[in-house]
Amino acid sequence: MTLSPGTKLGPYEILAPIGAGGMGEVYRARDTRLGREVAVKVLPQAFARNADRMARFEREARLLAALNHPNIATIHGLEESSGVVALVMELVEGPTLADRIAGGPIPLDEALPIVSQVAAALESAHEKGIIHRDLKPANIKVKPDGGVKVLDFGLAKALAESPPGLDPDKSPTISMAASMAGVVLGTAAYMSPEQARGKLLDKRTDIWAFGCVLFECLTGRRAFPGETATDTIAAVLEREPDWSALPDKTPTGVRRALRRCLQKDLQRRLRDIADARMEIEDALAAASSGPLEARTSSAIKPQRAWWRSATPWMIATGLMIVLAVLLLWTDLGKSAPPPPEVRWVQVSTPFLSLAKESTIDISRDGSRLVYVGEQDGKRQLYLRPLYSQEDKPIPGTENALCPFFSPDGQWLGFWADQKLWKQPLSGGRTPLYDAPLSLWALPLKANWQADGWILLPGIEARGVLQRVRDDGGTPEPLVRADMKRDEWYLYQPEMLPDGDHILFTASLPGLRVVAQSLKTGQRQILVEDAYAAHYTPTGHLVYVQGEKLMAVPFDPKRLVKTGTPTVLVEEVNTWAGPGGADYAISDNGTLAYLSPVRASVRRTFVWVDRQGREEPLANVSGFFQEAQLSPDGKKLTTWIRDDLRVYVLDIGRGALTPLTPEGRSAWNIWSPDGRRLVFNSIRTDSPGTSLFSQVEDGSSPAERLTTTDLMQQPRSFSPDGSILVFQELHPDTGYDIWTLPMKAGAKPTPLLKTRFNEFQPALSHDGRWMAYVSNESGRDEIWVRSFPAMDQRVKVSNNGGEEPIWSRDGRELFYRTSNNPSVSSRVLAVNVSTASGFRADTPRTLFDGPYVSQPLFGQAYDISPDGKRFVMIKFEPQKSPKEINIVFNWFEELKRRVPSGKK
Repeated sequence: MTLSPGTKLGPYEILAPIGAGGMGEVYRARDTRLGREVAVKVLPQAFARNADRMARFEREARLLAALNHPNIATIHGLEESSGVVALVMELVEGPTLADRIAGGPIPLDEALPIVSQVAAALESAHEKGIIHRDLKPANIKVKPDGGVKVLDFGLAKALAESPPGLDPDKSPTISMAASMAGVVLGTAAYMSPEQARGKLLDKRTDIWAFGCVLFECLTGRRAFPGETATDTIAAVLEREPDWSALPDKTPTGVRRALRRCLQKDLQRRLRDIADARMEIEDALAAASSGPLEARTSSAIKPQRAWWRSATPWMIATGLMIVLAVLLLWTDLGKSAPPPPEVRWVQVSTPFLSLAKESTIDISRDGSRLVYVGEQDGKRQLYLRPLYSQEDKPIPGTENALCPFFSPDGQWLGFWADQKLWKQPLSGGRTPLYDAPLSLWALPLKANWQADGWILLPGIEARGVLQRVRDDGGTPEPLVRADMKRDEWYLYQPEMLPDGDHILFTASLPGLRVVAQSLKTGQRQILVEDAYAAHYTPTGHLVYVQGEKLMAVPFDPKRLVKTGTPTVLVEEVNTWAGPGGADYAISDNGTLAYLSPVRASVRRTFVWVDRQGREEPLANVSGFFQEAQLSPDGKKLTTWIRDDLRVYVLDIGRGALTPLTPEGRSAWNIWSPDGRRLVFNSIRTDSPGTSLFSQVEDGSSPAERLTTTDLMQQPRSFSPDGSILVFQELHPDTGYDIWTLPMKAGAKPTPLLKTRFNEFQPALSHDGRWMAYVSNESGRDEIWVRSFPAMDQRVKVSNNGGEEPIWSRDGRELFYRTSNNPSVSSRVLAVNVSTASGFRADTPRTLFDGPYVSQPLFGQAYDISPDGKRFVMIKFEPQKSPKEINIVFNWFEELKRRVPSGKK
């Protein structure tokens, strides 16, 4: 179909024709959305009307669009409009290499830089498992600035057009049953012997074609000339190039690489195009100090094979007979197609924002990717069709976290602004229900089921998996955390194929993959020290251990592993908290994952004054979670997530000493006299996470204060040390505040226990007031109540708050806010008056910066006794990766490496 200037294909306006060929007509067009010019290749009508070929082409186009290299012309996307199907590509100005060669041989000092760039393009594509299959001078553009762009990567396979004509100049993409055994693809003069014989191809077919291109650049003539396509194929199969045609000054390394590229025997051919590139670059480097010179005076003489006496028409006739038989064999179904190629590519995503929540998801059909992105400080979701290189912001998804696709891929669900939302990809979000989340309660990704239910993680720190209808309503509880087994939070729910068992992660302090029957309540631990599990149609349980993506054959009916776990990806990005990993798998076997970012693991203690000026505190580092100063300010307590032990830091000496034995101890506070520490610990002699007290030098055994199967965290003491205030996590009421008299035989008493979360209690230094955090207003805010009467109540913060602490003189209250804990957090101060009741002024920001703020893990800052500076835990802000790893046809790799016996 010929298009006239002014014709519209979606947002693309046709400007003028560029050329035409067997693969379709090419036009210059304008992208009216982005104001740029592009090349539009309109596919033949016969091709576009063939549903099978179009489906295969779309699959191939997704792979090709993922290529991102300065020497490869970019594929922007696929456009369908009014029955016209077109591939939208980067418009590259300048002549083709064929145009340059038409004027004669290209001088060495011009030819070698050109072919070096071609080799670099092939190298990048081969690393991602993509073969060009039709490399020739006409598919190579040489820009006016000397830059090179290789065009039409992989399109010979994707388009698989009609049989060849007889003109070897125009023949060119020969194809007989696209992508199947017995296929012949390529242009006759540049086809490898195995390509001409219809064998399966690998990257060495491109290396052969590269040798043909290099030979032609240097000599001005084809390596395998012929009057017709059959003559040319005969030359490819039976003859050697005329090596004497090479310029005398061709460097030895270049000659050697060229000869290795054009070895007919695959086992003797150059195995990696990088080797040829390095030979060429070495020659260019040697030339930088003088003219290119040959290292040998003798031309390479070819040996005449006995079969050269055969006439071209005899060879061509025989070849055509072989090809006809192969085609007939394929048509009769006697040769099954090979398994799909497993291809690993990196998708460049310039807006990707790595957060401490689920960042990516992939649609069930593997065609679309959604991720959390950020531009100019604005966070929202971005959509990336995998057959395109364009990232499109999704309107209405501002502040969104943890995106997840609907089963049909046309809708998205996500968390934002204390609500669960859904919306079509085009925009227009609808709230499903209000979900007030603590700033630190990582909601993780929900799971949208085909039956209209959305499975929800255990939000609001209550450890309850729920489900809600995708048209809204009240969530229904499904599974509660078993706190007697140290399960406090349940995440990443997924329904197994039987529709009864739900797969999920139970976490903190341990991590385990669990399945539970919704009918009977029977629970089965599937994998210890693992999380983020997913069951695949191939009969595998995929999960994460450490940073490794693992898989094991799994029987979902008996809930048993039927094989040995295997590492499939060495490193996947994971993040702090209950165990999250950034990976997603489509139903048709596309894997998407992020590589790890480690910058935030190293943490140090620093002093920061009220103006934000910073200085080191001690030369120690680790995965510190807390920072609490002793009453005299000379020591500091913390706990380290790597080994779950409480430590005491002597600030003057810089000595960090463990207080508790190795294993699960955390959340510690000082007694007012500075002699003892109270902390949370899990002991083997009793369930739950009880409170213990121990002298700060560790000279005597710890004393148990409570016995419970619930999680408890110490938070504050009364001034005289007679009352301990702590928080407790209950499966029904969430976080509650309790008190414990510090005397023998005393029992804990609830102080503040409602349907809301109340936590992080901090008593003033005169003991009359208690600051704490509550989400009763719909978000976490700082409140103050009289203590112990609790009869007066004042809201202090006005835009969220956490981690309240008092100044020693009682005139100020400090707290923190953090919109993105991965980047920075703010410290705010409020002037308060307690002379007659409690009054608070407007909060003011003191400073912000890359300081740890994660109150789930304890109080991560403190103020010095003189009130002039703060101790903070500093981390290196995480640098978001700009690529997402995509593995197409990953199930083939999974089945090969981890056989499950399932077809």
